[in-house]
Amino acid sequence: MNIFIHHVGKDGANRDFPKSIENQVPSQKTKLYKSTFRNGLKNIGDETNIWGVPAGAKPIFDQLNEGDWIFLIGSLNKIPDTQTWESKIRFAFQIVDYTIGIEEQAFDLSKSIWGEPRFPLVVVGQVFPIDLQYSRLLRYIGYKPNFFPSGLFFRVNESRMAMTPEELMEEILSESCVMDKDDLVSQRTTKFVLRAIRAASFRNRVLNVLGKQCAACNFSTLREPSLSSGIEVAHIVPVEYGGQDTIENGIPLCRLHHWAFDNGLITFRVDHERLKTVVHPTRGMYLGQRDWALQQFEASTISLPGDKQYLKILERNLNEHNSIYRWDLS
Repeated sequence: MNIFIHHVGKDGANRDFPKSIENQVPSQKTKLYKSTFRNGLKNIGDETNIWGVPAGAKPIFDQLNEGDWIFLIGSLNKIPDTQTWESKIRFAFQIVDYTIGIEEQAFDLSKSIWGEPRFPLVVVGQVFPIDLQYSRLLRYIGYKPNFFPSGLFFRVNESRMAMTPEELMEEILSESCVMDKDDLVSQRTTKFVLRAIRAASFRNRVLNVLGKQCAACNFSTLREPSLSSGIEVAHIVPVEYGGQDTIENGIPLCRLHHWAFDNGLITFRVDHERLKTVVHPTRGMYLGQRDWALQQFEASTISLPGDKQYLKILERNLNEHNSIYRWDLS
């Protein structure tokens, strides 16, 4: 996930926010130009939010992807007797689809939405109303309080941030999202997005610690980068039993072995600083034989961090998991 900021300015915000940010655009209006979008606008509803940036921003625009976020900033006001700026940020935009290249149709789309063809780099998605001070956003992203974006569209440098982009968006939406108490659809949408952000954050944190390979079969996305989504992260203590999204409660697994772990066919034990696979002796039998896809990985291992506190909590979570699924490892 990436985070972008677009400093629109007072005039641009007053002119264009009401057209496609404060209000949604009928999807039939954008689908006339679906061939210019990466995913052909397959994942949008009857109405959508839409935003565009000038052609000169293409090198930055080419870095964005589905699921990324843009903070839209209107006017920035200089605080008297200081070198700092302040403003209330009202909108966070999550990208669902975006244009590829700069074709004539993209200029036509810009003209149909905003009345002029100056914004051919277009994103569609979901706007989340927020109440966030510009100075607070700068603290979140690790930029100095006197930073002035000067009309720029830019990608936030993740190395400056004290947390992951997923953690940052979860915190901002949890604290700053403005939801109409009577708008049940918006409330459900926001809760769904927060769950998705938490899941992505949990996955990334566990993979960063244990590596991008299945703990059971050692399938690795390093060997097959195009299959990066093939490595999932299983909760050791299930969420319904109070399991938390912590690195000590996660194990990287391929889809098959995630299913096997969640259904009690395999488990794991800590052996010094290794995580060892254990296949259940009787579950998953077929014609009197244990499933080959499980049996062949009995006792396979991956390395664990040497941190004693991590190992202690990991082992405690595994014991709780094994109790829930009625494992006897004695």
